[in-house]
Amino acid sequence: MKKKLSVLFAILLILTACGKTDDESSKESVKETSLETGKETTKESINETESEEEMMDLALYYILDMDNEFTLVREIHQLKKTDQVAKAAMEELISGKILTDKAIRPLPEHTKIHSINIKDGKAIIDFDKNVLDHAAGSSVEAESIQAIVNTITEFDNVKEVEFWVDGSKEKADNWWGHVGLHDLKLTRNLDRVWTPAIWLTHPKNGDQVSNKLRMVGSSMTFESTVGYTVKDKNGNILAEDTFTATGGDGMRRLFDISIDLKDPSHEEGTLEVYGISGKDGSPTDKVTVNIRFK
Repeated sequence: MKKKLSVLFAILLILTACGKTDDESSKESVKETSLETGKETTKESINETESEEEMMDLALYYILDMDNEFTLVREIHQLKKTDQVAKAAMEELISGKILTDKAIRPLPEHTKIHSINIKDGKAIIDFDKNVLDHAAGSSVEAESIQAIVNTITEFDNVKEVEFWVDGSKEKADNWWGHVGLHDLKLTRNLDRVWTPAIWLTHPKNGDQVSNKLRMVGSSMTFESTVGYTVKDKNGNILAEDTFTATGGDGMRRLFDISIDLKDPSHEEGTLEVYGISGKDGSPTDKVTVNIRFK
């Protein structure tokens, strides 16, 4: 009797195993492999199933301590792409990693953003009350305000900025005690942005350009002179010249020019932009962008 029961039990086990679907067997197999190989296999499985997240570049402004003279520095931070770009920029300004040595963030790290509303060219940034908890001297306060304004006016649809605290404009009027915001119009000003000396907003790394290349950017160079060299990957010079940047006021200038290119011998190349030394005429503060030719 015992022998018969043993045989029947064995038959049932075989039938149960055969009745499993491929999918069920597969799940067990993955489970076992994951337990055996640990984190590495789990990571590979996630990488196979999840698509790469899109990233975006954001320009942020911080205060730079240059031996007790405070100026501004412009940094490019790469973040996950989002529809709330302005809010992402402000939150990165508050808590993101600063890339420049001796740079200071313009807002307390525990500050929260309630909202950013943009209408008719004006951005109203509503902070929580923690924004007022900032012991800054008068010079740092002025630079901090401008750093915030310059960051949010990087977006073309923002020309003016207004600060609110907990839903009230009046609560922001005294700000940190040195610079009153009562009737102050907050607009973009790059005069105190001393670092970097040159930056480009167009073209960007990896952009495809035509034989009439448009170059847009900002410079703080000797006598406002800017030089450029366009080369293909084979080292052939497609364009090279200098010009005087005339846009903007003060020491920092803006430029937006078109450059006629010779035919490239390779589809890839570089655009180099630089200042000219007043001492020996050599290139200074060079910026290099990788480009592709149509």
